[in-house]
Amino acid sequence: MSRSRLLVVASLFALTSLVHGHRAASAITFTWIAGHGSWHVPQFWSPFAPPIQGPPGAGDVANIAGDRNVTLTANAQGLAGLTLQSLGDIFTNGNQLSVANVGGSATATVVGTGTTGNNTEIFVESVGGNTPGFTSDHLDLVNGGELDLTGGGITHINNRLDVDAISVITGDGTIVFTDTHNLNGRRFDLRGTIRPDINDTITLVAESGTIDWDGQVHNDNLVDLTNTGSRLVIDGPHTDSFTGTIEMGENSTLQSTAAWELGPTGGGAAGASRIRVNAGTEGATISGGELTMGGEYSNLDVYGGRLTIQADSRIQSNSDIFVANDALFNIGGSSSIITGGEWNGSGTVNLDADATTIASSTTVNMPSGTFDLDGNTSGDTVTINSSLQLNVASIDDDPASQIGGTVRINGAAGQLNVQLTDPNQGYGFNGLLELNGPGGGFAGTHLIGADVELAGTTMVSGNSIAQARV
Repeated sequence: MSRSRLLVVASLFALTSLVHGHRAASAITFTWIAGHGSWHVPQFWSPFAPPIQGPPGAGDVANIAGDRNVTLTANAQGLAGLTLQSLGDIFTNGNQLSVANVGGSATATVVGTGTTGNNTEIFVESVGGNTPGFTSDHLDLVNGGELDLTGGGITHINNRLDVDAISVITGDGTIVFTDTHNLNGRRFDLRGTIRPDINDTITLVAESGTIDWDGQVHNDNLVDLTNTGSRLVIDGPHTDSFTGTIEMGENSTLQSTAAWELGPTGGGAAGASRIRVNAGTEGATISGGELTMGGEYSNLDVYGGRLTIQADSRIQSNSDIFVANDALFNIGGSSSIITGGEWNGSGTVNLDADATTIASSTTVNMPSGTFDLDGNTSGDTVTINSSLQLNVASIDDDPASQIGGTVRINGAAGQLNVQLTDPNQGYGFNGLLELNGPGGGFAGTHLIGADVELAGTTMVSGNSIAQARV
């Protein structure tokens, strides 16, 4: 080979090394300068001065602003940063977009316009299988920014997801808080809104750390399940008790794999923790891990339709339960423990758990409503270890007001005091009634108020007094 050809080859090699070395050695900040278009067209980005040109890739930073749609037609992996603002939208389009690095410091920021509705969004569409369409070390939704999961789209968060007070997570898909960096503590800070679409599900999965679905600043977040058939699944431990608002519509479901609490145990403001239900004919359901209500000032309002708790539950003294006329509150699960609370309204409450325990003094003020002791099945057991006073129209949805199942009234403190709105009306037991009084010189006053018919089996141990006419 001649010396001149060697020089040409060497020069080409040096130029190639210079070009690729520059792109690899330093991050470049690219700004979108086109209207709607594909992420992967170099001319749509500035700078465009070959060899420095888009599209943004590994180690680069991308900025998109203005009312335009940017669509991925291939993968864009390993960005060091992404800022989306002023009605700009990104569509992953079945491809993968990642804003992530080895140190876990890459951040994607979606900045809205300060209003709700048409806003700045990342649309994460399904890639297929368990492959994420979008990955970010830190995703920050601010000023009305939105993350829209589309058609089962999956988002991976390696570090943290923050949603400010007017920002939104919506759609149908899954957010996985990965164990990439084996993090503990708060991984998700929801101060805004999470809203699944009609007949769709949003699932939150914590591979490590905890999910804070009411944010560090409490009372301003909204879990919006008012879209018909919408569903939220929380698969992982909670950071703390929930202090915010949950609204549920027809055929909606809230499922938590872990136990959770409505209302903080360490204080709070009246009405700060709320579940509001207007569920139509199909009803709404809370299922999964045990639900504790009433740490401080927790409200459950069933304005319409039916709410069913298909989980174990604890309803404590600071709970405020309201069931409107023609509405229904089913308390199911394997075990329900009631230790007081404010019970109001003119609808129906069903004690439908396999085993319900009245553990502390409880008064129900529903003079036009029903407090159904045997719920929808006759095999349940209600154990009364303290005073249960029912100021109601009926204590069973059976027109004859006959209580099936098993009712146990225990000790000196156990007491069933039934004050029916119609003083001429009584009620009866056609299942098993156990009156277990204390021994010695003590007695339990177990039945007070309305007339009682004993049509089933009655078992008495110890000293038991019935002030009601039997």
